Amino acid sequence: MLNDNNIDRHIGIILPSTVILRLFEQLSFNDLQRHLLGGSVFINSRTEYALCGGLTQAAFWAFVLQDVQFSLAYQIPLRIHTQLFGVCFQQLWQAEESCTDQMIIYRAIWILVETLQYCFGNGSGDYDENSLQENIARWEILASQRLQPFYHGRSNPDAFSTLFYARSGHAIAVQHVCMAKILLLDHRASRLRMGIGSKTRLRDLTNSITQYADVLFGSALSSEDAMPKLFACHAVCTMSSWVSNSSLQQQILGLLQTTERHHGWPWRYIVDRLAEDWEVEVPPP
Repeated sequence: MLNDNNIDRHIGIILPSTVILRLFEQLSFNDLQRHLLGGSVFINSRTEYALCGGLTQAAFWAFVLQDVQFSLAYQIPLRIHTQLFGVCFQQLWQAEESCTDQMIIYRAIWILVETLQYCFGNGSGDYDENSLQENIARWEILASQRLQPFYHGRSNPDAFSTLFYARSGHAIAVQHVCMAKILLLDHRASRLRMGIGSKTRLRDLTNSITQYADVLFGSALSSEDAMPKLFACHAVCTMSSWVSNSSLQQQILGLLQTTERHHGWPWRYIVDRLAEDWEVEVPPP
């Protein structure tokens, strides 16, 4: 099929169909990842699919989100060729005189994509922490006035903050950048040296991760939409060891149960594993 000169005529059907079939795989209790692998073959064959607009471009980003979810759940590299697409995106974003909200959301997703490859990519050397931090800083300048929540409050220290956004996509973008920051801090924590000052440095890292986790999970719990909740559920698979407050742990377990009940996502195994790891009781459904 990839050698077929007419593939571009059919890709608008092939990619969306692959994304839908991948979703059915994710909802099954035995995820064989066949459409994740098959979709990556099509996605990686041409960078134009990410930029061509319409249903094909929408399917590309939907597949990227699916790849990110699997990477977070199993702490493995993504299947898409991130370096190849990253070059195209950087050229596009540098040429853009003004960024739309949707472009800022895409940039947030791609920041997490590159961070996942840096942290889980087996030392490929394609990325470094300094460049990733610079990308985050540039994104925060763009998003500072446009993607901020219109309400951010926390009345109980044993509960996640409440955050309301103008659009669900704004919450998703902020969540992706928060997760990228958590991954970079976790990666830094794994390289901390013992000795004088190590306890202070670890405490500072823990406080920063707690702050970003509050926004990530608070955004999910405050939203009525599925996507922020699904992202938080995948995120906790990677960073659960940084959540030590038992009340917050119970809220996350409740989020997983609610997402399974309302959206059919099979989280029961993860709920049991987390409860065992955290040494807490599974809340009643």
